[in-house]
Amino acid sequence: MNQAYVDGSFDEDQQLGGRGGYGVVLLCPQQAAAHLHGLLEQVHDCNVTELRAVLAAVAHAPAGEALSVHTDNTNVLTALRGRAQHEGQAQEARRIHDLAAQRGIALQFTRAERVQRHMQRAHLLANAARLATPLPVSGPYAESHLRIEAWRQDIEITLRRASERVSAPLSPSGSGLPRSVQALLLALSLTKPEETLITYQASKLAAALWQNPKRALPGPAQDELRAARDWADARGVTVLFERVE
Repeated sequence: MNQAYVDGSFDEDQQLGGRGGYGVVLLCPQQAAAHLHGLLEQVHDCNVTELRAVLAAVAHAPAGEALSVHTDNTNVLTALRGRAQHEGQAQEARRIHDLAAQRGIALQFTRAERVQRHMQRAHLLANAARLATPLPVSGPYAESHLRIEAWRQDIEITLRRASERVSAPLSPSGSGLPRSVQALLLALSLTKPEETLITYQASKLAAALWQNPKRALPGPAQDELRAARDWADARGVTVLFERVE
């Protein structure tokens, strides 16, 4: 089944009369994830921005196929199930159901946790649209969770991209870099050219040293970091940190 993770962003502006944005991560089997976003002006309800995200998902999802919509907003779920708080939300919900009927899309609605990775991406897309800032991901990307449990000895780092998952064991490095930093470099080594590496639960130390290798002790540790940075730059690979711990 196709999946859509939706979110909205809203800011009440006395001069503009309300400004919002929506973000959608649309997942269809055997296809790369689609990132949808849009700026909304003259809106007066944060829930409406999220309902517009649902509308965009329905408009872009494959016709004639079921779609499961995930949102962390209970008011949106209530509106979509026919119990909107006010007429503005009810109107948006009717537009969604009418469009779904026209396109032959059977809808399911599910509450998702904000910490879910696709929800995080939809949230970033919505904020970027509202603020008119560069999108967090504008091309091919891969994702990796880098949380390292101190007690574990055998650690495997996994990289996920559309329709593919690759893994490699984390082997000790002679450079003296902490394991959390080694995990980041291992994930980096699994990337493809021109890809964005999105990391979750990377350590603050790993993020800090990647952003400024000079913070590492001079010698093998700093040399390994510099080499990794040069290698990434030469291949057009970007590292994006989300949920640094």
